[in-house]
Amino acid sequence: MLLYNQREEISSNAGSLIESIPYRLQGLVGRATYAYDNKYFGEFNFGYNGSENFAPENRFGFFPSVGVGYVISNEKFFEPFTKIVQFLKLRYSNGIVGSGSGGRRFGFLDIVNGSASGYTFGYGSTTYGFGGTAISEYGSMVRWSEMHKQNLGIEFKTLDNKISATVDLFSDNRTGIFLQRGVLMDYVGLISVPYGNLGRMTNKGLDVTVETTPIAIGKTYWDFRANLTYNRDLVIENDQPAQPFPYMERRGQNTLSRYGYVAIGLFEDEKDIQNSPLQRTGAVRPGDIKYKDLNGDGIIDANDITRIGNGDVPRIIWGGSFNVSWKQFYIGAFFQGTSGADRMLGGDGMIPFNNSTGAERSNLFMAATDRWTPENPNQNAMYPRLGWGLWLIRIMRWPAAGG
Repeated sequence: MLLYNQREEISSNAGSLIESIPYRLQGLVGRATYAYDNKYFGEFNFGYNGSENFAPENRFGFFPSVGVGYVISNEKFFEPFTKIVQFLKLRYSNGIVGSGSGGRRFGFLDIVNGSASGYTFGYGSTTYGFGGTAISEYGSMVRWSEMHKQNLGIEFKTLDNKISATVDLFSDNRTGIFLQRGVLMDYVGLISVPYGNLGRMTNKGLDVTVETTPIAIGKTYWDFRANLTYNRDLVIENDQPAQPFPYMERRGQNTLSRYGYVAIGLFEDEKDIQNSPLQRTGAVRPGDIKYKDLNGDGIIDANDITRIGNGDVPRIIWGGSFNVSWKQFYIGAFFQGTSGADRMLGGDGMIPFNNSTGAERSNLFMAATDRWTPENPNQNAMYPRLGWGLWLIRIMRWPAAGG
């Protein structure tokens, strides 16, 4: 199969000249498949895609993939095992996909500001200003980012085909991710840091599905299904400078990791404040949050920021269902859960008196009474000391949830 496609999209609400330029994609896709004797299977795919977002020499990218399958249970040597395993198939795929999204449009072009402020001479009433032309954003020869995807799978059926299972192991290695430079010093003098194909990350995991055919139990028929997915993504390269302390390093962590200070309780009194590291996060009073001094220098500052959360994409997703039928009646149920995700809660529902208009949705009532006060110095209170103009942020880790 060969398929040619092209697309042009024009934004009717473009807010700038650059955004008004048509978005254009053009490509050729091909596929060839082969099967022999219901045992051996092969497939080859390719995509040759182009985007207007890149320089002419980088405009098109070639992205091939290949997949093979082997039904072992159809071999003659497997016949002695068919009473235990009625179907057994192995498969493997390996390929590359491309992405042209990310960064700014036409990242290979320099953006020129024709009305730059220029230089100013003098002081007060004798000031003279001279406008000019300046490069507001420098371009770089960006290209397609690529993801190398591999998948190894096994499928089998057993117990007279009553139980079937599918297990997939997958690995993704993404390179050339669009990022703004992180290692350029401020004294270079760039107004805006240029983009480049700088990032790299991996994602590995497994996916398992088990299901049954209807099983007779008395006068009823039951069937079951369960699935589990686990994935772990890691940032390999983010073009950030080397960090002064290992706990500050963001390489080797998942991409949605949340970073901040580690809370270790609430200040009990003024003596507790005096005996604790200097909190450069702001003026503190009894009842305020006490943060951990990770590097032991006696000061809470940017060098004490570390990873404090996974982000809101779960590492584990599981599900299960069953169906039961009896005569003309049928009942089914489905359960699903996640694990390894957390959310940062805020807004009117979490911050007491956040809405100054006193609207009903603002948290004004019971939860606000569970707070630290001199009369109630509870270290496990829902809120620290509350004060006018104080923004509260709370990290809540969600346990494995079901239902």
